[in-house]
This record gives sequence, structure tokens and C-alpha cells, in this order.
Amino acid sequence: MTVSQILWARTISMKCEHDVAGLLPVFQPSEKSDMALPRPNLSASNSPEDQEAYERMRVMLDATPLCCNVWSLEGQLIDCNLEAVRFFGMSSKQEYIVRFAELSPEYQPNGRLSVEVIAEYRQAIRERDHLLFEWMHQMLDGEPVPAEITLVRVKHGKGYVVASYMRDLRATKLREAQLHEADERVKLLLDATPLACSIWDIDSNLIDCNQAAVDIFGLADKEEFKARFYELSPPYQPDGQPSTTAANDYLQRVVVEGRVEFEWVHQTVRGEPIPAEMTLVRIEHHGQLIIAAYMRDMRDIRGSQAATREANERTRIMFETSPLCCNFWDENFQNIDCNNEAVKLFDLRDKQEYLDRFFDLSPEFQPGGRRSDEMALDYIQRAFDQGRISFEWMHQKLNGEPVPTEITLVRVKYGDHYIVAGYTRDLRELKATLSEMREADERTRIMLDATPLCCNFWDENFQNIDCNQEAVNLFELKDKQEYLDRFFELSPEFQPNGRPTAEMAMEYIHQAFREGRARFEWMHQKLNGEPVPSEITLVRVKRGEHYIVAGYTRDLRELKASLAEMREADERTRIMLDATPMCCNFWDENHQNIDCNQEAVNLFGLSCKQEYLDYFPKLSPEYQPDGALSKDKAQIKINEAFATGRVRFEWMHQKLNGEPIPAEITLVRVKRGEHYIVAGYTRDLRELKSTITLLNKLEKIAFTDNLTGAYNRHFFLEHAEKEYNKNRESNSPMCVIMFDLDFFKGINDTYGHSAGDVILKEVTAKAQSALRPYDLLARYGGEEFIIMINQTSLVSATKLAERIRRKIAGATFIYKDTPLRVTISLGVAEHGPADDSLDTLINKADKALYKAKHRGRNRVEQF
Repeated sequence: MTVSQILWARTISMKCEHDVAGLLPVFQPSEKSDMALPRPNLSASNSPEDQEAYERMRVMLDATPLCCNVWSLEGQLIDCNLEAVRFFGMSSKQEYIVRFAELSPEYQPNGRLSVEVIAEYRQAIRERDHLLFEWMHQMLDGEPVPAEITLVRVKHGKGYVVASYMRDLRATKLREAQLHEADERVKLLLDATPLACSIWDIDSNLIDCNQAAVDIFGLADKEEFKARFYELSPPYQPDGQPSTTAANDYLQRVVVEGRVEFEWVHQTVRGEPIPAEMTLVRIEHHGQLIIAAYMRDMRDIRGSQAATREANERTRIMFETSPLCCNFWDENFQNIDCNNEAVKLFDLRDKQEYLDRFFDLSPEFQPGGRRSDEMALDYIQRAFDQGRISFEWMHQKLNGEPVPTEITLVRVKYGDHYIVAGYTRDLRELKATLSEMREADERTRIMLDATPLCCNFWDENFQNIDCNQEAVNLFELKDKQEYLDRFFELSPEFQPNGRPTAEMAMEYIHQAFREGRARFEWMHQKLNGEPVPSEITLVRVKRGEHYIVAGYTRDLRELKASLAEMREADERTRIMLDATPMCCNFWDENHQNIDCNQEAVNLFGLSCKQEYLDYFPKLSPEYQPDGALSKDKAQIKINEAFATGRVRFEWMHQKLNGEPIPAEITLVRVKRGEHYIVAGYTRDLRELKSTITLLNKLEKIAFTDNLTGAYNRHFFLEHAEKEYNKNRESNSPMCVIMFDLDFFKGINDTYGHSAGDVILKEVTAKAQSALRPYDLLARYGGEEFIIMINQTSLVSATKLAERIRRKIAGATFIYKDTPLRVTISLGVAEHGPADDSLDTLINKADKALYKAKHRGRNRVEQF
């Protein structure tokens, strides 16, 4: 109930309380009003107060800006105010009352008869004090008048009357329709945008998304997107920060800053990573702030960059675009705002310092000799007049360091006025032209022109009906009208596949209308004939009661150039790989053998690379020489290479026919795009192993006794001399034992030299079995042997000699089924302080041996 309604009702009820009968005051005929309320039967006399109350009530009724009627409880229209007469274009209240039934259509919008609905409301007001509802009136000419009706039951005499107030809702309904249409336009743009887009409130609640967001994650519908949104990011971002924390931080930042751009890693519900470039924009919608989040899928770009780095990691041809410094000028040439990049470019504290000291960021004179402040204002005026202007400019930091730049001033609509956006491109560091400039003005809130892709719209008659500014810029045209007028000149007559352009265009647009979406590559051209290879995405979207097709054009010139260079780099890499004289293959992080060179095929005598990859497990025996399973040991070595970066080891390969191939393997971890692989280099050791085997044989011949297998005298003297000097320097104990066979000549004379050879071999083996691995036994000559023992005292050496003696004496040697027994005599000497050489020590042992011989043989004597 409005304030006027409340006042009127209270006037009727309160001003009549002095009437002793509780009725309305007596109404007298008046020349100024034709009110015809039924006159009550009053038992009390009229008073001046009654007359005054009635006059005030009448004046208020006619002064009320709402249409007002007075009804009896039986539904009889008794009276109305002048506003009701005026509103419906009547000549008098009497005409209004007579023709009131014509002021409502036969049926209300809900399909019910107006007279039936009136009867229900009349019954309802009998039981309550007031009633509020919407009603469809009409003018006498049939023009509909949506209205809000308020019925108020008022005490009158001994009964009640009903006051009816009508509020015209036409303006309200129009505003609601406009708001609904605006919502539809936003929805249209949202679903037509090829970038994944989601809408959030400022409390970080997900409100809505577009179809592209559903498609990019392979979901069923928008509801699944909203329900599973937090599954579409890994628990942690690459910088280690939890995803939920980072997302909320960015949402809070954009509420404050208006626009935030950052990189983000999403993932599908299956865990597949999706690197993305996010742009959050704060937008005012129906008087409330919401956040539009645009997601640009970076997988193709990252994949292209990764492939280029893999092919030739020393050359990186993909240039990186840096955010531009941006500021805004109003029509009074006041610098009103800037972005954070402007602050960073000039090493300032904050935006306020940039705005306060802007004219300190240019030298007094530009390189051409003109004053900087005069030129700046001149350029801004030209931008307001012409719409866009670019020029070179010399900036400087506050410390005087020069900053040469390229300035682009663009006139943009901001509310009911225009402002100029200034974009500053730092020429010190940029080495290449940016392929795409994002329209970054959050104040325009025009989503079409904010889309960084060229965009145009087709109606159901295949007419090109609109485009954005990016379409004009891409083809270097004057304005949108020129784009629409000359659109078919922006493609060659025939596409690269030889088909007519006009025919193919109609087919794709028809496909988009029929299937909802179409994506394909297309060759555009500028008006000067310069080719513009593109990727076109056509999306069917609803607009009001009809459908249109939104076409998004992605400029592929940079990507095509990148791919061409990547293919060239791949070819160079492939040539170098196949020219490498070593067998080479590659393992991915799943330990899959993914590629090899031609040398790998040649080494194993295979027919092609595919055969190498298919049969690789069969190119190793089941077990390696150390007894380890080949497949288990291979996994261990590959894991070690991924962990440490490099590992080298020997490996036994084999050909498919089983021929062994000893090899030296070197595994090296290398970066490939965003991941790592392991490169395996195989060195064929067959020739080297043969050489080493030969050298070992030659060495054995040179340093060992052919008969006994013990070291010979030459090797003993050379090796013992080194050990002697080492032990003397460290003052460590060292002993020498010499022994020979007793009566050996008699064995040779009785049984022959072959029997003597058997005895020498057996005696050598038994003596060797009593020694430590590092003790040195040699045949010194004939039946004489010598032993060097390090780190051993004379007492211990004597005990060892005694053990050897007993071993020989207790053994039975068999020659041609004949048992033979032999004994040995041993002399032991220890290195002493007076010994000046190895010869001295050997002579001492020899003398001890002579003593043992002299004292009866088969015994041990010390020097």
C-alpha cells in the first residue's frame, strides 16, 4: 500500500471518530464536487467539524495522483476521483461510472473472465481490511493498461465501502521487459563466446557458465559444470599454492581492481591438465557487481611451443606478449586511471604516484624538439577527434632513464561520454609484433568488442548483420560498415582445396544452423590480396524468437609460421639423429620406447624403426650377466635416469637370432615441452670386449707360469718391489716364505717329468688354498716357490708356513693310478729395520730354506 493510500484510508477512519454513531460525516451537495456517496441516516446532528472533515476528505481524494474508485460491498461503483476520469480520457465522473466495465478486457492475462475474477476479489475484501493484486485494464480504444490495484475496506455509516486505488504499471512493465531483453542479450553473448566463460557473484559463488565451458571439459551440461567446478582444477597450482585459495584470492582481487589476468592449470574430470589463460572482469549488472571469468585454452599454443623446444631447444621462435601499460584520459584531458603495468613500467610505488607525476615521466622536450606537454595534449585531442592514433614517444623514469615507447590512443565510449585509452608499448624489450591485442577496457562492459577474436553474426537469411571492432582491425578496414559491405572480398575466389569460396561459406553456415556448431580452417585475405589463414568457429545462438550464427575468426598466421619453423626444426633434428653413429632411442615418463634412429635399426639387423620399437624387449636376453631380470633392471635404470639426470652402465643386448651384443648404455634425462624424456645412447662393445679378452690372454701369458698357473718370477719381483716399498714407508710388517719340494729330482727320475709336472700343479693348488686372496704366490724357479705376505708378523707367517707344510705332507698325489707322497721345506723371513731392499729380505728367506734342508727337510725354519 502506498503512502497516499495509507493517508487516505486513515483520513476516512480517523477524522470521523467524533461521529457519535461511528459513521462518516454527513455529505452536503457541493458545487465543486459531484461525489455521490449514499447519504447515511444519522441520529446525531451535523456539526461544523463534520463538514470540515468531509471537505478535507474530498480535497484529498481528488488530489490523490492515483486513480481512485469507491465501491459498495455488493460491487456497485459509487464514485471516483478526477484522476480516474483524466487517466482514461473521460469527460466526467458520470461517464467513467457508466463505462467502467469497458475499461477491462473480457479476459485477464491468465485466461480467466474479468467478471469472475472481480467477483472473487469482491468476496475476499469482505473478509479482510485490504487486498493487493495486478489487473489488466484497457483504454476505450483497446490499448492495454497493466495496473496494480489496492482495495481498502473502510467503515461507512453502519456498514462498509471499498476504496480502490489503481497504479499504472506500464512504465514498470516496460522496464521489466527491457531488463529481460538485456538479460537475453547477455545470455546470447555468453553462449556465443568461444572462450569458456563463467559468471560469479562477489561472494565467490558460481552463478552460470556458457556452453564453451561445458564443451572444453567434456561435461554433459552446465549443471554438471557448476556441480563439479572444483574438480576441474588440481589440488595445487604449479607454484604450490592450493587451487581453492588462489581462486578465491583472484576473485577478491578482481572485485577491487576491476580486471585480473593470470595463468592457471585446469584439469578434466579424468585428470588431464588444461593450461589456461584466465581473464576476470568485474561487471555491474542490474545494479549489482558480478565477475565474468574468461578462460583461454592454452593447450594448442603450449603444445606448439613445446614441440618447437623439443625439436630445437636452442632456438625459441615463439615470442611472448607482455601486458601493455594502459591509462585513461577524460574529455577535460585529465589522466583519470591506469593499470598496474604502468606502475611497474616506471618503477613507481602505486597508481596514485603515476597519476600525480605523469608529466614527470616524459622529458621536457621530445626528440623532435617540441615540448612534451604540448604534444601530449595535441595527440589526445586528435584521438578524441579521429578515434584512434599511434605515434612514437620518449618517456623517462623518475631517475631520468629514457624509455622509448610506441603509444596508441583509442577513443572509447564510457557511459554517456567518451574517454581516450592510452596503450604504451615499451620498445626497449619487445622484439616482435604482438599477434593479438586484447581489448582491456572493463568500463565499456561491451562483451562483443571486448572479445579478442574477430567476430561477426549471420541471420537465418545468411545475411552478415554485425561484427566487432577486432574484425575491422584484422582486415585493416575503416569501420564495421566497410567490413559488412565488402565481406566477400575478404576471401579469395577459391579456397586452397579448389572449391568456390561462396559455395563453401553457405554450406558451413547452413551446417552451423543445423548442427549448432562448426569449426574449420579458412583462407581469408585483406583487400590488398594479402592472405590471412584462419580458424573459423560458427556457433548457433538464440536471439529472441529466432536463431543467428556467431562466427569467430582466429588469425593463424603466427601459428602457421611457427608450425612451419617447427617442421623445419624437426627435420633438422631428424637428420642429425639419424646421422649419429651411435644407436639412440627415447623413453617417455611411462617408460614407453617412443622413437629411435636408423643406427638402432642397423645395429640389430632389423628392417625398420617400427620393428625396433615393436620387438625392443626381445633385443635383450631374459637375464643379464649379473643374474638380474633384464626387464626389472631396465626399469630401475630408467627410473634412476629420471631421478638423477644421467646414468651409465654395461648391458647385454642380443639380436633376434640370439647373437649377444655387449654394450655400454648412457641414459640422459632431457626436457621435452612441459615434461621430461630419457634419451638412451648404446655403444657396441663387441670389438672392445674382443680386444680386452685378447689383452687379458696376453697378460696371463706374460705374467703367469704356464704349468702351475701361479705368477712367474718376473711378475713377482716387479709386484713385490712395489709392495715392499709401500710397507716400508708405512712401517707395516711383511714376510717372505720360500719353499721347494724335497727329493723332487728322484720323482722325475723314477716316474718321469710328466709325473713331476702333476706334482708341481697339485702342490701349487694346495699352497694357494691356504693363502689369503691378496697374498702373492709365484714359481721362483724349477721346484722352488716364493710367497709374499703383507701385514703379517714373523710368528703368524711361520704358522702359515707350517699349515702349508702339513697340507703337502698329508696329501696323496695320484699319477697314472700310482699314489705318490712328497714333502716340502720352508724358510720364513721378516722385513727388519736393517733391510735395505727386497733382495735382502728374499736372501734371508732363502737362507732359512737352506737351514730347513740342512736340518732334515720337511720342516719350517726362521731366519
